[in-house]
Amino acid sequence: MDRSFATVSDAGEAYVREFARMYPRERSAYGFWPFGAAYMGIHDNDGALPDYSQSSVQQRIEALNAWSAVLDSVASSVATENDGIDLATLRWVREAELFALTEIRPHRRRPMHYNDTLNVSLYLRRDYAPLNDRLRAMLRHLRAIPDAMDVARTNLDFTEPISKIDLAQARQGFRGHIYYLQKDMLDGVQASDDETLRREIEEAAEVAINAIADIVDYLSSNANRATQGGGAIGRERFLGLLKTFDLIDMSLDELRAAGQANLDANLALLRETAERIDPNASLREVSDRIRENHPAWDALLPAARDVLDSLKRHIVEHDIVSIPDPYEPIVAETLPFHRWGFASMDSPGAFEPAGSNGYYYVTSPEPDWPSSQKEQWMRRFYYASIATTSAHEAYPGHYVQ
Repeated sequence: MDRSFATVSDAGEAYVREFARMYPRERSAYGFWPFGAAYMGIHDNDGALPDYSQSSVQQRIEALNAWSAVLDSVASSVATENDGIDLATLRWVREAELFALTEIRPHRRRPMHYNDTLNVSLYLRRDYAPLNDRLRAMLRHLRAIPDAMDVARTNLDFTEPISKIDLAQARQGFRGHIYYLQKDMLDGVQASDDETLRREIEEAAEVAINAIADIVDYLSSNANRATQGGGAIGRERFLGLLKTFDLIDMSLDELRAAGQANLDANLALLRETAERIDPNASLREVSDRIRENHPAWDALLPAARDVLDSLKRHIVEHDIVSIPDPYEPIVAETLPFHRWGFASMDSPGAFEPAGSNGYYYVTSPEPDWPSSQKEQWMRRFYYASIATTSAHEAYPGHYVQ
């Protein structure tokens, strides 16, 4: 493959194209690049799934190694500050992706790595093309799921450590995908006027559901092979991850000391704040009182919407940051395959057309939970927490970013 470029911009565009081919769908690719292609708003390869087979991963590693010399070759073309930033960013993401594939190896160690591979909701949630065009891409996606699950099962052979927690989350997530395909997706495709397309999607969904159920059975039958410490990557990999992903070059002792100092400072502020609230109560008593101040379990979404409105008004009135008005995130119930988390922001990609809404997902208690479990869950959604979480996820956090 010819990778000769005259400018950093040309190299960057080529790198993104290659990246998009390798990662067509992921919501998050290892954490060093915000999104895979479709979540960035690049829909040229819609319906395709990432190929984590041994040969494909090896080809990508070889390509990343080749890109090192390519980026060095365009360094002499840097003419502006932006060129320098772009080149530094390209070098960073190349090194981070290479480290992930060769050292962290989530495709071999994390069943949850495949959760977004199964996610077909984007075709229904983003109005980036005519509905039937999106549904045809979704059909290709559904038909690719069985092969993707075969690759996942081959990779997740437990020759490398797998965490009990990650395995449990994957089983929950995969079962959530089954539910979504059986109900929400089928409900969504009824808006199509193409009866043949609807029937083909229903048939492909049934095959995909069986493939997902098979890997859930596989993980369940091998759950005893997962370990409590299966997520540990060791001292050297951990330090390498921090240096490569976050550009933090510190020893473990230095990190521990910095973390302890930060924890001590936060605890001191916490005790001081609790005493200001009620000098006669213990820290635990004040904390419990705050956590008890939450909306009813079935009123969580309206409460989150009210908080977003309040945050936006405050930011606009005080001119804190520009907000992409009038487009506001849609507050919605967390999708079935992401319900281990409390809240998350699904922003439109940078390349999506103007007017694409984001989704601020909030996880209400399950309706069939007993009252005591609902109350325990809602103690996480006390009003102050809804405000801080919403500020982080939406205004002025991820959505504005």
